[in-house]
Amino acid sequence: MANLSTQERPRGIHDLPLFCSLLAVAMLVSAHVLYSDHTTKTTFDMTFCFGPAIRGLIEQHRLGYPDGVFGWWTYARRMPMIPVFGALVSSISTRFAVFFAIKNLLCWSVWIYALLRLRRRHHIGDYWILLAAALVILVPFNGSIASHAEFEEGYLVAMLGLAFVLLLSAAETLDYACIGLLVALIYLTKSSMPLVCGVIVSWAAVDGWKRCRFRALLPALGLALAALGWGTYIYANTGVFAFGADESSWNGWNFLKGNNPNAVVLYPRIPLDSQDDAVNGPYPKGGGLYPLTPMHNEWELSHAQFATGRQFVHDHPNMVLQMDRKKVWVACCDVLEAPERIPGQTRPLVIVSNIIDHTLVAVCLLWMVLRAWKRRFSAAEALFLLLIPAYLASYLFGWVYIRHMVPIYSLASMVLAIQLAGSIAGTSNQEAELTPE
Repeated sequence: MANLSTQERPRGIHDLPLFCSLLAVAMLVSAHVLYSDHTTKTTFDMTFCFGPAIRGLIEQHRLGYPDGVFGWWTYARRMPMIPVFGALVSSISTRFAVFFAIKNLLCWSVWIYALLRLRRRHHIGDYWILLAAALVILVPFNGSIASHAEFEEGYLVAMLGLAFVLLLSAAETLDYACIGLLVALIYLTKSSMPLVCGVIVSWAAVDGWKRCRFRALLPALGLALAALGWGTYIYANTGVFAFGADESSWNGWNFLKGNNPNAVVLYPRIPLDSQDDAVNGPYPKGGGLYPLTPMHNEWELSHAQFATGRQFVHDHPNMVLQMDRKKVWVACCDVLEAPERIPGQTRPLVIVSNIIDHTLVAVCLLWMVLRAWKRRFSAAEALFLLLIPAYLASYLFGWVYIRHMVPIYSLASMVLAIQLAGSIAGTSNQEAELTPE
């Protein structure tokens, strides 16, 4: 298949018109998301503490922001990629709409390029490429999350999509260098990504080792530099090397938020962030998630919260198991909203999106079983199966929301396009074999 001549490849829409058409549709979806979902005015107002982190870079020239309760500076709560990107854009304009437009123009361009590169690599017909694009851009919830600038998933959809395609098609040194850059950015975007990064660098090393060892190790070098750079910067400012569980000082907070007596009652419909406003301790905000003793820095707080969460896991295995069942249900089967934006009500378009997304993944996995039975398992399917548990592992320790799953749905849409193209090609080959000359 890889040696097909140009004449043998399926005819279809040329790449540039298709790229421009898909990008135009994606940007229209993003514009709708901006004007229907966002009230943010400036990059300094961005939620999930990205705004304060961007302000810290612009005004204080250092990563982080002051803790809202204790007042001391936090360096390691937000991973640096999005704040640094936000600060770079803010040097041009602090208007959130400008940041939103630039972010989506870049991210959608990257994702669409990946899809069209996959099209060339696997000789996928236009119908299947358009289907894959529609499953991400036009499925309402997927298009919304992929467009968001205040969720890491809005960036991971593009970066993981391109990394996935490059791993399946890398041939030149530049390809492996790009994988190295992507894996570094993925690592620096969200602290739940180390296992995913490990799968990416391992696949690249194994796949490219016989052809060129130096080239095969470029992704590992990119990951090592990102981990070393981030860890060293945080160590220089806080005395703790940011790595593993300490990659972010918010990891303790997030672990405790998903492992306490209230979590199993609230999850999955009520946002677990609502615990931040619970007053049942000595502090006016998030009392239930704070230790009773005074905290003097971000790591002391994070480690204390980890200890409290681990003690809960040890003392209440039945509640933990109940919570785990809910997480698996949300990730695999739940068609309701998790969490609900409107308390007590799931938006109809979210239900439609969940049905489509769960069906997409189920079809992909069932198709893999049939292909494995016939010994026709593809590299794309094997890579997808490795990435799923690596991606979900961290969420299963804390909690999983449906927005967390959107990067997986993006990869599933690509795998489905490959499966459909392979099925049609296989049918055509069988018909050709049965046709008399």
